[in-house]
Amino acid sequence: MSSGLAADSEGITNRNTAAAQAERISKISARVEQIREIDRQSVSKSEWQEIRKELKKYKKELKAMKAEQPYIYISLTVLLLIIIIILLIA
Repeated sequence: MSSGLAADSEGITNRNTAAAQAERISKISARVEQIREIDRQSVSKSEWQEIRKELKKYKKELKAMKAEQPYIYISLTVLLLIIIIILLIA
């Protein structure tokens, strides 16, 4: 019985994580748009370097989020293939 509760709480955690990731992505997108609108000539060199560091940090963060996703798709694909094979055999 506890394994069912663990699965339910894990599903809730995954949905919360997905929602948090979606929210974080929208915040990053908004910040990147703000940065794109900045006139580079009006910003000092040191400030621009800080902005570039910030953009690199966002890029790494988005890559990390993207790297987590393929496992779900691969798992679903394998699951669907197994179901199709079972249906063809039966």
